[in-house]
Formats: sequence, C-alpha cells, structure tokens
Amino acid sequence: MGRRAENTLAALLLVAGCTSSTGGGASGTGGGAGTGGGAATAPIVLSEDGGWCWFESPRALFQGTRLIIGSVASGWNNAARKGDIETIVHDLATGTNTAFELHNQLELDDHDSPAFLIRPDGRFVAMYAKHGTENHFYYRLSNANNPTTWAAEQTFTPTTATQLTYSNLFLLTAENNRVYDFYRGLDASYKPSYAYSDDLGQTWRSGNIVINVPSTGTLQRPYARYVSNGTDTVIVRCSIGRYGDLTDLQRDDTDLTSMAVEELTSYAGFRGSPIESRVSRWGGGLPQYAVGHLDRVASIRTAVAAVPGLAVCGASYDGVGIPACIATGRRAAADVMVGRQ
Repeated sequence: MGRRAENTLAALLLVAGCTSSTGGGASGTGGGAGTGGGAATAPIVLSEDGGWCWFESPRALFQGTRLIIGSVASGWNNAARKGDIETIVHDLATGTNTAFELHNQLELDDHDSPAFLIRPDGRFVAMYAKHGTENHFYYRLSNANNPTTWAAEQTFTPTTATQLTYSNLFLLTAENNRVYDFYRGLDASYKPSYAYSDDLGQTWRSGNIVINVPSTGTLQRPYARYVSNGTDTVIVRCSIGRYGDLTDLQRDDTDLTSMAVEELTSYAGFRGSPIESRVSRWGGGLPQYAVGHLDRVASIRTAVAAVPGLAVCGASYDGVGIPACIATGRRAAADVMVGRQ
C-alpha cells in the first residue's frame, strides 16, 4: 500500500453544493446555496431526515445518471426511523429518489453514516459502524448496477478488544484490486487503523495501525482524512495544532513540514522525504462557541435590531458550516432590506 503525507494545519475542507442537500435531521445543518448569478436554483431534497459525519468517505458516489448517498436518520418526524442507516438513490434523469434501509435503528449518531465503494462488477459495498462502542463493522453488498437492492448484512471483527468507528473505503488496482477500510480504534486505541479484503469486500482481514500515536499520558486522537488515486496510493492528511494551541502557528512552513515528517516517521513508520507537501494556515478559521453563546447572540441581535439597516451574520453567530453561514447571510440581507423600507 503506497502512502504519502500531505501536511496541513487544517483538518477540515468545506465543500458547498447548490443543487443537492440533505435537510433537517441528525446533522443539524440547514440552509441552501443559490447559483452564482441569476435566479436561485431550488435545492434537490434527497432526504428530509439525514445526517453524516466528515470522517467517513466516500459518503456519496455517482453511477451513471444516479447519485448514491448514505445517511443516518434522526427520527425527528418519524420515531421508527431514529438511528436508521439508509442509502438514498437519486436518479438525475427522472428526478426520483429511492431509499433503502441498510440497518434498522443502529444508533442515533452521525458518526455511523455509511461509506461506499463501487466494485469493478458494478456492485456497491456499504460499510458502517457504531461510534466506538462495538468491536466490529457492518457491511452489505448490492446487486450489480442496482444500489436499491442489497444482500444480507454481515459483520467483521478485527480483534475482540477493538472499539471501532469511521469507515473509509478504497480499491487499489495495482494491488490486484485489494480493498482497504481505514477506521479508528484497533485494539481499544484511538489510532487510525485499517482492515483489507482480497475478494472485493466479500470477506475481510485485520491489518494494523496506520498512525501509532502514544497510548500513555495525554489522550491522542488523530483525526485523519484519506484520499486515493485508485491505483497504488492512499494519501493521509494530518493536522498540527488545535484550539487554544497557538505555538505551532508561529512556525514557518519548512519547520512545520519537518515536524510532520518526523512525527509520521515515528508514529506511522514513514521513511524518506514527502513527494509533495503543502501547508495551509487556518488560525482562528473556525469560531469556538463558549458556554452562554446563544444568550450572547440573542443580546447582540436585540441591540442590532434597534438600528435600521444594520444586521450581523457569519460563522460567529449561528453555525460554522457553509450552509449555516448562507442561511444567516440571507437572513441578514432580508433584515437590512426591511430596515431600508
């Protein structure tokens, strides 16, 4: 398995779409994005109740004219769906949605959302797991070229001591179509780990730890993101620094790259220099809401409302995600226009 490290201070990449959205439900995000010019395009609602977690991938795939996504239902409008693991197939040609329940009421937690892989024969592999409270993951295979019909659910336990969460699926053609699942929690650790399959997801074997961070002292929880070229390489994105830690932000790019390589060599067994590196500095990029935030925002909005034509919006108020920022921007624009009348 080839591995490269991309060094970055940001463990988060936000991508906004203007034609599709999961609405309501477990993710807690809302709002929609308009097109860049002209009349706004109404979002296509794929599910009225769905959420997913950033640390599973791929969470959505295309097959022909179909968009396939996975989600966890919150049950906000139907208690029978609470914690359901679902796949939704949207046909771009007909505009229709077809939903399939992969697992009934697994757990109300967006960390349980499924990851998908399309096999060379057109069958899908769907994989999902609870948020670190079980020692196994669940998986199902679809019929060929039909992600609305699935075979019976199966499970795989890497070790009895494993506390497993997150699923990230990749197929490497240069390794005879070996399939990897990168997850967290082998042997009761919080360490990025992997399992693999040599029969396209039919059966699985336990691999090893990918980033072997210290197990003693302060709790280490690497939040890794993965991407692959689909041939012979899986790229692991690592992050340096966290909220309240400003020391690393003062280092120059060369120093940060050297520090990341040194730690990856020690913890993950990487050798040699990175093929490519890029440092992105996001110091203060995401607001951290403290206790009492909602009351402070309410007070600010009350004071601002007393000034005609003035409004506030952005990540500092009602959510750090792009959909939340779009929603607050639209609300602010509407408030300003009312104040000008």
